[in-house]
Amino acid sequence: MKFLIGTRIWASLASIFLILLILGGASYRNTRGLTETAQRVTHTHVVITDLEDLLSTLQDAETGQRGYLITGEERYLGPYRDALRTLDSRIGALRELTRDNAAQQQRLAALGPLVTAKLAELKESIDLRRSKGFDAARKIVATDRGKQQMDDIRKLIDDMKAEEQSLLKRRDEEARASSHSLFLMLIGGTLLAAALVAIAGLLLTRSLFRMIGKLGQEMRESADVLAASIVEAAQAATQIAASSQQQMVGMDQVALAMDSIKQASLQNVSSTKQAESAAHNLSESGQRLISVLEQYRI
Repeated sequence: MKFLIGTRIWASLASIFLILLILGGASYRNTRGLTETAQRVTHTHVVITDLEDLLSTLQDAETGQRGYLITGEERYLGPYRDALRTLDSRIGALRELTRDNAAQQQRLAALGPLVTAKLAELKESIDLRRSKGFDAARKIVATDRGKQQMDDIRKLIDDMKAEEQSLLKRRDEEARASSHSLFLMLIGGTLLAAALVAIAGLLLTRSLFRMIGKLGQEMRESADVLAASIVEAAQAATQIAASSQQQMVGMDQVALAMDSIKQASLQNVSSTKQAESAAHNLSESGQRLISVLEQYRI
């Protein structure tokens, strides 16, 4: 019984610990997944921002070119010169950010020559404005070659942004699904752990009550046997006392009652044997009670 109760306690604790361990592992895995998803979402936003900055830089360069063509003043070429310094590094950064996306790498491969061609068209018109004046530069602009290049660049950048927006949407859905599954797992695991605690408590309580009932019954039986032995020993002691008293009386009448002394001695011997038997029974009953108490000690 003692081993059974101990086993149940350890089994209950082990089950609860296992559930908590599973919940902890699931929580760690989902939290790690959410962290990775958040990083990918941030990465996607960075790519979209860099694409917008790339397009904005080209538009600023084109705006500076037109201002210079109209006015002939060098100060309008500031955005164009800034574009010459930064566009290569911007394209390189985008290539690095999208190195794990083959489709985006292909679009960047097509975007590079378009940007180079657009910058060449801007430079050609600016050089003509310096050397041959406004009309020569206007003819270059009137061919719509630069406009077509910008349209192609915008289309590629829009396609790349659409790809990143699609990734962003998918990652957002993954994050929501992961959060929902984690919530359900935590709720379910908590309820299961609570149910196991309740069931384990109920089973252990019932086992303890049964054990206490059985222990009480055996203790009562041992106590009854012990009481009977005590009564038997008391009776034997009374008989010994009576025999001793008879011997004392008989000693005063030694000469006249030798037969009575003999009979009293025989009776004393018999009573002594009964006392020894009762004491033996008393000892056995006491040992049995002690054994029962030690057996059900918790």
